[in-house]
Amino acid sequence: MAIRIEKVSPGDLITAEFINKLLEAIELLDKKVEALEAAGKTKPGGITGTVKDPSGAVLGGVAVAVVNELTGETRHVVTDASGRYVVTNLPPGDYRVEVSIPGVQPVRKTGVKVVEAVPTGLDIIAGR
Repeated sequence: MAIRIEKVSPGDLITAEFINKLLEAIELLDKKVEALEAAGKTKPGGITGTVKDPSGAVLGGVAVAVVNELTGETRHVVTDASGRYVVTNLPPGDYRVEVSIPGVQPVRKTGVKVVEAVPTGLDIIAGR
């Protein structure tokens, strides 16, 4: 929301309309500052899990991408020898997790919720 306030020169009368617009602008600025302060106090969460094939065997060395569905920010990790992946320091929100294995249909899980200070578990079966 944009609020336009005309420049006031010395000797001009300040109208009630001007004062109301100024108060609206201050209120809007205050809300934005509060939102920024709250965002800075949020403790990040994360997503962790294991990638397996349809038989249940763990898959090491698999590329995992975690995408913030609001901002598009993407984090890339690779599963360890036990098929585990861990993505930390994620702001709370909705994420998409994508698993890519050459020669296999990619797996995409959407709407994965990350909440403040709590890791979200998401095991994935690849190759289905």
